[in-house]
Amino acid sequence: MSLSDHVTRVATRGLEYTIAAICAAIGIGFLTAAGWTLIAAELGPVVASLIFGGVYLTTGLLIALLARLGASSHKSHSTSSSDHGHSHGHSQTAEMADVVTVFLDGVAKGKAAGR
Repeated sequence: MSLSDHVTRVATRGLEYTIAAICAAIGIGFLTAAGWTLIAAELGPVVASLIFGGVYLTTGLLIALLARLGASSHKSHSTSSSDHGHSHGHSQTAEMADVVTVFLDGVAKGKAAGR
């Protein structure tokens, strides 16, 4: 296989992934609009906006935290001291547990307020 064939195949695969990501983003947009409309009809537009804002913010923070944990695990594998990598990873795991705990507490308070 020549270099130009390889470059063409990689470019085609990249284009396919880009199109898939665009379609997925459009789908998420429509699902968000439908969900917001349903919740707004039942609970009001402010509550619907707070719910969706909270869900997207939490999702973004969790993804960023997971990416950070992944980056630190790559760093810990490249360092010569494995103990340093474990202690740093443990503190980030504790941070993740705190984020999840706060999120679940917020969900519980939101459900209690919606009684």
